[in-house]
Amino acid sequence: MSYCTGLGFRTLVSNYLGLDGLNHPLCEEIEALIDSTEVTPAELAEELMQDDDTDVVLRGVVSFVEKRKVERSKTKEEVSICKTIDDEGKQNGLKNKKCGKGKGKGKAFG
Repeated sequence: MSYCTGLGFRTLVSNYLGLDGLNHPLCEEIEALIDSTEVTPAELAEELMQDDDTDVVLRGVVSFVEKRKVERSKTKEEVSICKTIDDEGKQNGLKNKKCGKGKGKGKAFG
């Protein structure tokens, strides 16, 4: 899976909104956010198609990317904590158990 870059975002903005990505004040902020997190071109394209109003769309993209950045940060923290717990268990001679729920396990959402 490839992730979007600032340049890729400019291309998407041009294609979906008909704008030069440098002409809107939010584009620079969005590019910086995109460069600091993992978001795919498809996810961005979906956000860019949410409304006909450019300002509304770009504010939505800012919110989406900021939310994604927080989610990715939490996931990385959880992985780090699990790795630390796993490493400590190995040092103490405990059996290697996976931290958290495995894929596809747990309660179904209703």
